[in-house]
Amino acid sequence: MAFDFITNALDRLEREFTEEALAQWSAFVGFCEGEMKFEAIKLLKAIMPQAVEYVQGLEERAARLEIEPDPTSVEEYRDIMGDVWPKYVRGATWQGK
Repeated sequence: MAFDFITNALDRLEREFTEEALAQWSAFVGFCEGEMKFEAIKLLKAIMPQAVEYVQGLEERAARLEIEPDPTSVEEYRDIMGDVWPKYVRGATWQGK
């Protein structure tokens, strides 16, 4: 009985974390393609290559769990990226980065 409780809780956590991470990754993919005209995975390989394996695992886990990104969450994250990106670029430009 305790074992079932723990495994059910772990399964639920895996789904919740996968759903959230997939929404964030999907928003990043859309942002990169829409705003920067660049493939997200190529950008990730260039700036954070160690994260590529994580993203591949995320996509495999989402497929195994039959999870699709939540459109509302994706839109919210993409809006955040759209708000932050110009500020970052403007700050980096002024600081000579």
